[in-house]
Amino acid sequence: MMTTWILKTHNSPLATTRQFLETVWSYANLEGMVVPVYEPGYATAKMTLINDPMQLENADPFVPLMQFNAGRLIAELAYEMPDVRLAMVVRACELRAFDERVKMDGMNLEKWLTIGVECIGCIPVQDFKWRVQNAGGVEGLTDLVLRNARQGGIALDRFRSACQICSKPEPSHFDLCLELLGLPAKEMLLVSARDDAIARKFHLNEITGGFASPDLRGQHDLMVRTVEERRQRIRERKLRELSPYLPMNPDKLMNFLKECQPCRNCIAACPVYPEELIPSMDHGAVSGDLARRWLMSCAECGMCEQACPKELPLAAIMNRLSRELKREAMAV
Repeated sequence: MMTTWILKTHNSPLATTRQFLETVWSYANLEGMVVPVYEPGYATAKMTLINDPMQLENADPFVPLMQFNAGRLIAELAYEMPDVRLAMVVRACELRAFDERVKMDGMNLEKWLTIGVECIGCIPVQDFKWRVQNAGGVEGLTDLVLRNARQGGIALDRFRSACQICSKPEPSHFDLCLELLGLPAKEMLLVSARDDAIARKFHLNEITGGFASPDLRGQHDLMVRTVEERRQRIRERKLRELSPYLPMNPDKLMNFLKECQPCRNCIAACPVYPEELIPSMDHGAVSGDLARRWLMSCAECGMCEQACPKELPLAAIMNRLSRELKREAMAV
């Protein structure tokens, strides 16, 4: 049974989280961790495999930037290093992509520790630099996001299109999860453990402020539902605004992508696209089954739209097709 604990942040949620991850590293006897880390110059960050807990001083699990979906990277590491004790610190859409890669490829996850991070949203890559400058640094921007966690985050129109319409900000499954929506992050975050065994393994009764009260848990859950409802309204509006000339079924989408030459950046950026997809497009029509499997595995991360030089509304298109196919599959 999942248990939830209070992590007191003492007016420094990022420093507290780094210390928490370092403690988890020690208890799990890890050999590495995949986590967002500041790049040289401290103006940006990206998901990186670190092998020394001292490197956590430059880690930022809450940084509102996603240069790529780490689901594919983590799947590749799991496949290449099945006997290495590693942890992943990931957002919900990255965990969804990783799960799909596991289904596709199959791999041994016995040594892996999954730490989910509730995601308020990410700023477009092209806007990130000047927002960092306005915030006085990348940690200042993260601090701004965390300060607004209690209200569900900063204005949605500042985020990537995919984040504006993402209705699943919370990871669906995990060993541990850092939760912040609806909470005064300067005072506390919540840490949820998958079950009592995980809570005991990481001594949550010792390293946290104790169990979260039902009222505090309810405060968090209410904000999660509020955020989901806000994003659903935006998603419905964006879908209504889609041009009728854009592809609205899987076959038309595949023909559209085949003719949209020459970059195919959208497909290459997708963390769950099957390896045979591009060869199939190059040598004839893609089978309907292959296209549908790909669309149904969509992690709704919006990497396709982020990579598109034409700035096509691919996040909304993929979201719509994926959800329709899933509904059809459930109705059978």
